[in-house]
Amino acid sequence: MANLDTKCADASLQLDVDEMILDYMLHSAVKALLEDHPTQGRDHRDPQPLSTSVESSLAIVDCKPTYLALFKLNHPSHVVPPGVRFRLSLLKFTVIFTRRFQPSSTPPLSSLEQLRLRNQNRANDWLWREPSTSVVPSLHDPDTAQYKAATPLSEGELRRNRDEVLAAHLHPPFPDVHYGVPASLSLLDTLTPFMALSATVAPIGGGRSVTGVWMSTAAEYMLQAALEQYRAFGASGAQTLREAFAWGHNPRMEIERDDDGDESKINAMFWGAEGEVTGEWEKVKAHYLAMLIPPPSLPLHTHLDTISRRLPTAAFEAKVIDFLHGLANFPERPLLAQLEAGKLDSFGLGAAETSALRQRCGV
Repeated sequence: MANLDTKCADASLQLDVDEMILDYMLHSAVKALLEDHPTQGRDHRDPQPLSTSVESSLAIVDCKPTYLALFKLNHPSHVVPPGVRFRLSLLKFTVIFTRRFQPSSTPPLSSLEQLRLRNQNRANDWLWREPSTSVVPSLHDPDTAQYKAATPLSEGELRRNRDEVLAAHLHPPFPDVHYGVPASLSLLDTLTPFMALSATVAPIGGGRSVTGVWMSTAAEYMLQAALEQYRAFGASGAQTLREAFAWGHNPRMEIERDDDGDESKINAMFWGAEGEVTGEWEKVKAHYLAMLIPPPSLPLHTHLDTISRRLPTAAFEAKVIDFLHGLANFPERPLLAQLEAGKLDSFGLGAAETSALRQRCGV
């Protein structure tokens, strides 16, 4: 660790200093993106620009790839520590989740198509190895009959639903906001990164990442992803429903794969330390999946509208933002962020001691 109590440059400390700067930049970018989200009180219909501090912090998102490239160039043999790698993953997910209505933050259509193909292949692979305890309905299940017969929804219904979501997110339906078209990001596109991000938490913190609160958030994420596909993106058939809910521990995948990739980490996350997660997760997943199955006498579009009012997207996104706020300081705030806040918790220094250190260092 770098010795902060010095005003002199020291080449032997350059790696520590560069690492601290990178960690701080990533942390600041995540915090700025979260603060800018409509659920945090910012009205995107407000013509007033962002505050200077938030605007400057948001610029870090654009600077990050350049700084990371320089970091790797200056320290080619250095292995980035897990905490910094985690913050890189956190920033990546935060960008696509919070800025998904902005064309400037959306990957090109060709990249989105590749992403969707990978996600579909992952889901098909999981469903092919589907465990006996799975609650995901088959394509021939009577419960999914309306999804085959009554989708896609009419263009008028889709347009109404899109405008409803944009209004709830304080986004006016202006040309600079696109949604519900193939070139725009959907919740289903971000579901795999959400699961991958969640699966990285336990190894860093040494604890259990899959709590009851997380399971409810993750299951609602799947529900909202499926709901959005049918109500805004014009999905048809039952396969989209199956893709959205194809998550959980899969014993066959554990046997056939022995690697450290995202899918293996996600599979392990749904098992837990001794298999305690699997049964509880399947119950939570079944609860949210059942909400999407309409009664035989109720039209599908009416049922989906009812679920949308019962579980509004904006309220769901607020839960995810709260989850990301928690991860922003996980496992602890970067050292420079602690110094900026006036309290070096990592070293057990209170406000007065930190202030004295800052004065000695001239910062």
